Amino acid sequence: MQLEVQSAWSVDLNPPDGGMPEDLEDFEVSVQLSIGEVGHGGGEVFSLVVCSASALCRVESGGFVTATLVLERFDWEAVRARVGKLLRNCDPCQSWDEVVVAPLTLHASRGGRLTRPCTRRVPGATLWGLGGEHP
Repeated sequence: MQLEVQSAWSVDLNPPDGGMPEDLEDFEVSVQLSIGEVGHGGGEVFSLVVCSASALCRVESGGFVTATLVLERFDWEAVRARVGKLLRNCDPCQSWDEVVVAPLTLHASRGGRLTRPCTRRVPGATLWGLGGEHP
């Protein structure tokens, strides 16, 4: 099952489908992604936060940071590319159910590995750390 980012937008930006934050190097933006099978319409909508390292440093002690992509500079193509790389891990899956419950292994940039299980596909569940919304 080959998945792709079909569209991306943010209600934090104007226009939502291509706007940019005021400061491209110090930002925190809520992003929604429609993810679906290559060549098919009707993707599922997932949410994540895209932020700079400086914005991440402002998270208060004891705060949770989930579904967050950290970039040096805000760039829609970089968001799509990073999520697309994550989605390639799902190529062996045959169904959405397999995608959601299969373990996902990410390779950290410093050669380490982070393995985390995905949760079951239920309203409000998390898929690869991305918050899922189901119609």
